[in-house]
Amino acid sequence: LFGFGIWAFISSIAMRLLYWTDLIVITVLLGPTMVTFYAIPLMLIQYSRGLVSQISSVLVPQTIKASSVHDFEELRFIFSWGSKIIMFLAIPLFVGMMFFGTEFIRLWMPWSEAESRLSGNVLILLAIPQLFVVALWPGGGIISGLGYVKFRALIALLQAVINLGLTLLFVMVMGLGLYGVALGTLVPMIAFNMVIAGFILRWIRFPVGKFVWDN
Repeated sequence: LFGFGIWAFISSIAMRLLYWTDLIVITVLLGPTMVTFYAIPLMLIQYSRGLVSQISSVLVPQTIKASSVHDFEELRFIFSWGSKIIMFLAIPLFVGMMFFGTEFIRLWMPWSEAESRLSGNVLILLAIPQLFVVALWPGGGIISGLGYVKFRALIALLQAVINLGLTLLFVMVMGLGLYGVALGTLVPMIAFNMVIAGFILRWIRFPVGKFVWDN
């Protein structure tokens, strides 16, 4: 139980580092004045994630129960239908941000046209990987229930490190500014969640082709 709690704590901290390090990098490399143009879209993403997470949290008790007895048929059902229900809300929410986020920011914030467009484009880059992330949220309970908390923590830590490394590469070497920070989050977030999805499907004995077809 102690080990479970430690790894769960590490996983939670690592996931927060994904965004905290972005803000630190912006402050140090691009200047404090640029933080706001990243923090506003980040806030919109986090509020939206909080809304969607309410759906996945409902599935956790049944997921843990099925995991404890290795009821893989039930886990496949929860993972498949849970993903569908979450995406029913997430797709219009995050895709809406991609199409209308810039206009929303322009009306909300007293910024110039160029500043609103900059922040809106950052919002698009931050919204894209969320579709990959939230689709896997029903798998969070599966990972915990089957005892793979250490795996999740190590993956989260590795993702945070690669996130920082790519961000520094995109900003310092390629000179992409705020877009580089957002891309440093986007690329590893999509890649690592694809890896996690593969492991979850293997653990619950759910063929990838069948999952894709069903969803």
